[in-house]
Amino acid sequence: MKLKSSGIGLVEVLLAVGILGGLTLVIAKFSNNANKVTNNVETNNDIVSALQQIQAILTDPESCTNTFIGKRANNTLNAVQALRLKNNSSFVDVFQTKTVNPNMTYGQKFLKINSYTLSDAAEDVDVASLGTTHLLVNFDRGTKGTQTESISKKINLRVVVNAAGDIVSCGAYNTGKSELWKFATNNTDIFFSGGNVSIGVPTPTANLTVRATTMPVASGVSIIGNEASSAGWNRSSISFIDQSSTHNWHINMFGSASSEGEGKFGINGGPRGAPATNRFIITKDGDVGIGTLNPSCAFVGCPNGIDFQVHNPSTNPLEGANLILSSESVLTNSLVGALAMGTLGTTGADKRAAVITGQLFSATPTTSGSLVFWTAHNGVNEWNMILDRVGNLWVRGDIAAISLIAPSDRRLKKNIRPLKNSLKQISKLRGVKFTWKESGKKDLGLIAQEVEKVYPELVFENEQGLKSVSYYGLLAPVVDAIQEFYKKIMTHEDDLTSLRDDTLAMKTYLCLRESHASFCQKGHR
Repeated sequence: MKLKSSGIGLVEVLLAVGILGGLTLVIAKFSNNANKVTNNVETNNDIVSALQQIQAILTDPESCTNTFIGKRANNTLNAVQALRLKNNSSFVDVFQTKTVNPNMTYGQKFLKINSYTLSDAAEDVDVASLGTTHLLVNFDRGTKGTQTESISKKINLRVVVNAAGDIVSCGAYNTGKSELWKFATNNTDIFFSGGNVSIGVPTPTANLTVRATTMPVASGVSIIGNEASSAGWNRSSISFIDQSSTHNWHINMFGSASSEGEGKFGINGGPRGAPATNRFIITKDGDVGIGTLNPSCAFVGCPNGIDFQVHNPSTNPLEGANLILSSESVLTNSLVGALAMGTLGTTGADKRAAVITGQLFSATPTTSGSLVFWTAHNGVNEWNMILDRVGNLWVRGDIAAISLIAPSDRRLKKNIRPLKNSLKQISKLRGVKFTWKESGKKDLGLIAQEVEKVYPELVFENEQGLKSVSYYGLLAPVVDAIQEFYKKIMTHEDDLTSLRDDTLAMKTYLCLRESHASFCQKGHR
């Protein structure tokens, strides 16, 4: 039997069917392989994601330490069954192994964790010499045929261990970090493992050298280490320079060949492009100067024994606004140890100053060891207030205050006894009016020598023999005298009342007998 010559033959049909079937098998095989590749990619992505999260947790030293503390850092199989994540003030278990939680999975492909192992077997880590180890995280990739596939990934840990090699603290770190930098024992700070560091210098000679390659420096901060090759710069300096500013500052330590002198430490500044002016200098001997390059004492030129002085630029260091500390007499009246402000180097009307001084001020109510406040005005030195060494305060003028309060608590006192004969004693005192010799001021008061005869405990005398009276102390006998006087008045009041009654009785009797007497008439008292 034959097919029509214009149709398709049997052979062609069978061939087409075979080709179609082969293509179907190829497509099915390709699809299966594509699914496997997709699964592998997704699983690998899950592993990478989980590993990143684990490393992020262990980067925190507290979480890492709480997870592995006490574990042998160099070789511990199944070191832990979960990570300890810090959550506020407590820790929670995360990324548990399937040993403690068989149903715990991670990612889209239901990834599981088989184990956590500590090991420093690899060459790039070593607990003893480098303080590093590996955390090997073994992942369960799932089942292939009848077998379960697994893969291990490592995380770098920096560790601090005790003598037995057990972890005391730890933290994860990236492998990309330079080996030149090491972590400190707190697993947070870092330090340079050795050698010198420089910026701008090919061969550093100090732990840190920062140097500009040209002078003067442009803008910014420059740290120069003994730049002897540049004229005028034989020094170590920190310079603060800004081309937009008209003024620059430098902190210097001057070298042996510098014009300023060896070993000086200074701060100088000046207009940009001009030589810097020294503003503050400390010499190698400890002398300090402000506004001078060559201090010869603790502060500035120190004439007349001055130990500390800040002054305006002047040929005379005592002219202008001054701040002076001295251990010797710097002015008149044996003023020593002075803190002075004013124009002290001048004379006459131009001499004006305010001075706080120690030691003795002649012809005043004070002793050595006192603190004296005085002023110089129109060339005249006058003391105004003195605090002596036993705490007494002397004031040359008036004291104005809202109130003056003196301690009077019973708990501060002993041998408390009442006063006697206060009215008689007070009567021995006399008030006087007088004129002060020094100021010419008229005043009222008592004479200390007269008070001393009655109440010696209320009179004070300094080493110069000047006496003072405690008017506050006189308050007690005055109060007692008033009370004593009041009692006398009340006694006389009783006597007067009795006498008045007797007089009235006599008047009544007489008027009954002699009613026409004048004192019995109406209106007569």
